[in-house]
Formats: sequence, C-alpha cells, structure tokens
Amino acid sequence: MKKSLRFCVLLALAAALLTVSAFADTGPKAQLKVLVKNAPEEPYYLDLLEKGDYQGHTYGSGDGDDTYSGLDWSYSEEEIAALDSELLDALRAAVPEGWHACTAQGTNGAPMWGDLIGSDAGGVRLHSFRYHGVPDTYRIILVTKSGESWVSGVLHRATLQSSATVDWAARTANAPSPAMAYALQFLCTLLPTLLIEGLLLFAFGYRSKRSWLVFLLVNLVT
Repeated sequence: MKKSLRFCVLLALAAALLTVSAFADTGPKAQLKVLVKNAPEEPYYLDLLEKGDYQGHTYGSGDGDDTYSGLDWSYSEEEIAALDSELLDALRAAVPEGWHACTAQGTNGAPMWGDLIGSDAGGVRLHSFRYHGVPDTYRIILVTKSGESWVSGVLHRATLQSSATVDWAARTANAPSPAMAYALQFLCTLLPTLLIEGLLLFAFGYRSKRSWLVFLLVNLVT
C-alpha cells in the first residue's frame, strides 16, 4: 500500500511537470557581480568595458528611434532621467581607446543589464551585470563625482556566473582563478540540489545508508 501511494504521488508530480508552460529564454544567464571594497564616499558610477570601439545603438529593429542604448536596456525612462548626466559624460570620456562602456554606451553584440550605481551589500558596494551581453574579457571603470577616474587591468570571466572585487583604496581589481570559479559554481549548484532532493528522499522513506550513498553518488556524477 505504501509503495503504491509513493508511485501515485510521483506519477502525479511527473504529470504536473508535463503541463508546465515552456519559455524560450529560461535557464541560467551570464552574470558578473562586482564588489567594491572601500567604495568612494562621494557619488560614483561603475561600468564594464568591452574590447572594441562603440558601434552605436544596435538593439531593437535597427530603424531610427527603435534602437536602444545600454542605458535604455538597463533602466526605465524615469530612472535614466534621474541619472547624473555630467557623471555619465565623464565616464564615457574616461573610456580608453579601443574599448567601450557596456552600460553607459552599450555592447556591440547581445544586450546586457548593468548597474552603474550599485547597492549596499554588508559593508561593500555591489554592482550586478547580467544577460547574454556580459563580456568574457573585460575591464572595470570607476568615475567619481569629483572627476577622479580609474580603469582596471584586463580581467577574464571564467564561468557563466562569476564575480570580481575592486579595492578602491588600493586601486586594484581581481577576479577568481578559473579553478576557484569552477569550484564555487559547482558548490552553488550541488548544495541546493542536495538539500531539495534530500528532503524529498527523506519524505518518501528512503532513509537507509545505501539509499543515501546512491543519492550522493548520482548527484556528484550529474
């Protein structure tokens, strides 16, 4: 009776999953989180730089007013109006030759959401850049309201979702090594999977040592 009940529950769950709507743009997307330690006390903007001169607004239909800049993609009209235009101009002016600003100008390929202002994240400032247009090879630019500008060396995004740390006091930027980036990505996917599936395993009565060993081995392999 107990086995029949488990089978019926699993069958119902499988049937429910088959009825879920499909979306073409689901799944993990590229993301780069930039953490700023000792962030400037004055207002500043931080952006990613991508190789190549900016080729103009390329998002949308490509006809006149139907094209979108990096700002249009990242912010609403009201949010764009609230941005500091002088600080934006200063950021664009500080972009080195042969590079372009992914948010303040735009990417030359797929679009990207960028966060110039950032948000407080427990003592550091967090800037998030995400979607398909996040560059694999990039530099970080930071420009303050008082006119100070800084551009990092060339960094590389080793995994789909990665991070970089800027120390404004030391004027340095670094990203995790490929090995560390892959290890972090592995743990970020493995641990939630073990937690969710482990709870289901326990709920359905699979509590023997052999069941748990098989469960751990299968998840490690996949």
